Amino acid sequence: MDTRIKEWSKLKFCDPAKALPKIRKWQEFIAASNLDDKIKNLRTRKLRKHLEKRIASLFCYGMGIYLNKTIFFAPAPNDNSDYDAVAKRIEGSEIHYTPIQIKEVVPERLNPKTDINQEIAKLCRYPVSNDTVVVMHINRAGLLNLSSIKLPELNIAELWLLGASSPDQNKWFIAGNLLDKPAIFEFNYPV
Repeated sequence: MDTRIKEWSKLKFCDPAKALPKIRKWQEFIAASNLDDKIKNLRTRKLRKHLEKRIASLFCYGMGIYLNKTIFFAPAPNDNSDYDAVAKRIEGSEIHYTPIQIKEVVPERLNPKTDINQEIAKLCRYPVSNDTVVVMHINRAGLLNLSSIKLPELNIAELWLLGASSPDQNKWFIAGNLLDKPAIFEFNYPV
């Protein structure tokens, strides 16, 4: 048995349909506070895991709707992993695990010079396993034109884009797999 699978089988997986409403309540509470914007937006090293947990849960929830299956998630077991979360889906008596690496196209106010192609190009520099699924969180407003995306040679299993498609973040989209016949679909944030 792959040592990673043995490690992953011991993780505590969450159902994103149950986790996301709790995350939303927590976000609303923090947003109403007078905390610093870096803390409110989970932009500190210590809070990064919470941001990754939110993105992983959104991705697994959306993919679960797309595939008509429940896809569970768990944070990576340690900070030294080349992935940020693990997805788990059950088909009959088989359990399938997928390592997920989360990247982000940050809001323009944080870096107006970057774009999706620059962020995808950075993936060439990261040592990841070739079975890793990369989820690129598109965290900025604007239209997404899949035909303008340039894909370099990547050593990953799949590349997906995830972003809010409504300003209130009640509607989200997933686009991908960009490495093989991409499609775009939308889903509603669970309540």
